[in-house]
Amino acid sequence: MKRLILLFLTIPLAAYATIITDVYARQNELLFPAWRGPVDVADAHVPGMRAVTLHTADGLSLVAWYRPAGPGQPTILYLHGNGGNILLRAGRMAIFAAFGWGELFPEYRGYGPNQGAPSEAGFNQDALSAYAFLHQAHVPADHIVLYGESLGTGVAVRLATERQVGAVVLDSPYTSIAAVAQRDFPYLPAALLIKNPFPLLTLIPAIHAPLLVMQGADDVVIPPVQGQKVFAAAAGPKEFWQGPETTHFDVLESGGAAVAQQFVEQTVPKG
Repeated sequence: MKRLILLFLTIPLAAYATIITDVYARQNELLFPAWRGPVDVADAHVPGMRAVTLHTADGLSLVAWYRPAGPGQPTILYLHGNGGNILLRAGRMAIFAAFGWGELFPEYRGYGPNQGAPSEAGFNQDALSAYAFLHQAHVPADHIVLYGESLGTGVAVRLATERQVGAVVLDSPYTSIAAVAQRDFPYLPAALLIKNPFPLLTLIPAIHAPLLVMQGADDVVIPPVQGQKVFAAAAGPKEFWQGPETTHFDVLESGGAAVAQQFVEQTVPKG
């Protein structure tokens, strides 16, 4: 009887351990669902946008798309989310172009045609290389606006703690990827398994540039309460906007564009 009881206990424990091992092994695949392959800037249909090359400190050459700003206008350094590639953000490029803003959309390592493997540390290197490109292009630091989208909000926050910028916009931020993973996998010790935690909530108090947090009330990917916690932890100056009936994927397109435009025009100096 004891052996039978032990058997009944061992089988579910072994299955549980197998699930944990599988999730741990596949976590980068789940976190970084990159679209690989070439991207053509002409397919974005944004006048003035051209392909440029970024050079990272660890020796990678990354594709990015750049559109110089008009006289006295800010430049958006856009750090996109974990899905797709920069071409998927062509509609947003058109929005910023209509404002007359400059824009730099770097593609992450392991995404599009870029070599390298995605990781939190790697993405931070990629963001630093994008900032360095704008510095070399003589874009003043106080004219650079970091725009982080979803996963990219953690990259934007890290960069804002290491470099001077004019403003930061966070579109659908999270407290940490570890917290998101624990919400998605409540039956696993997910927070303890994460290799790339992106600890946004820990870093946000160190930002002193003007901050705008935007999110959708109907976001089912990242709970809106996480964005509210991020905003509450920020030192300021700061603004918050939540779009009613807005999802994780259309914050900018469902009213956020006007909010971001007003925020940037009020915080970033002209000339």
